Amino acid sequence: MIPGSRVPLFALIMAYVIAGALLARPLLAEPAPTPARSQHPLLMAPRPSPTAIGARISPMAGVTSVTRQPEPTTPEEPTATPWATPAASPTPTPRPVQVLRSCPIDGDMDLLAAAPIHIVFDQPMDTDPSSVVWSITPTLESRVEWLAPEHLLVRTAPRQDGVEYQLVLERARSREGGELGRPLVLTFGQGGMGAPIPILMYHHIDALEGTEPPDTLEWTVSPQQFVAHLNLLAELGAHVVSLGEAVDYLQRGEPLPERPVVLTFDDGNPCVYQNAVPVLKERGLTATFFVSPAYVGDYNVLSWDELRSLVK
Repeated sequence: MIPGSRVPLFALIMAYVIAGALLARPLLAEPAPTPARSQHPLLMAPRPSPTAIGARISPMAGVTSVTRQPEPTTPEEPTATPWATPAASPTPTPRPVQVLRSCPIDGDMDLLAAAPIHIVFDQPMDTDPSSVVWSITPTLESRVEWLAPEHLLVRTAPRQDGVEYQLVLERARSREGGELGRPLVLTFGQGGMGAPIPILMYHHIDALEGTEPPDTLEWTVSPQQFVAHLNLLAELGAHVVSLGEAVDYLQRGEPLPERPVVLTFDDGNPCVYQNAVPVLKERGLTATFFVSPAYVGDYNVLSWDELRSLVK
């Protein structure tokens, strides 16, 4: 109790409590009344999206409705299908260059005087002078020229009789880039023993029983022996040429293949037609037949029709 006052202590305490409540009232905010839910769905204001929005005015006065505008879409461009890259074709390997024919042939010691040297290849060649490398010993002045893409000509200064020369073709390149398979080596001369062209002569190609008289055995070769002869020639690298080709080489210097050999048959015996001709045709070989016209058609000589069938 305050001195000099008649107010009881209880009343004073109540006064302080009421005054504190009145002072604290503005700080206690009452919750806002919840608006009544509209009965019309268009009057409901959706929450704005964080994305782009737009506003439109509702037909109902005083109400603004916010609606989401669709985002513009960019049409997808069609994906182009890449063209298939064609696989690179492998580069063909150039064929090695081979020599088909020459003049002189190796070992010809009676080459025609002043005859040029011919070399025939198996494919068109690079005719640039730098693509050919050759040498001649003993040294002879020489130059090359091309008669055709496959035909090389080497012209030399005059050669001396009795001198052995050697030509070495070290390099020759084809148009495709192929190189010479192996160097060509030709030994030759003039005024010597002649050209190494064997000529094999046959009379009878017939079966032998071993009881024949000596003269028959001397002129007869069995079919098996004849085939063995041809096989041996092939193993030795010989090339069968016609008699006419050999003559052209000897008289005019026409080129021949390596190791030429000539086959001939005398008398035109029917056994040759029966036993040798089929073998020659099968192997693609040529031969020369020597026949006496006065005996054509006799019992032991080929007929004219058979002879005509032998001509190409």
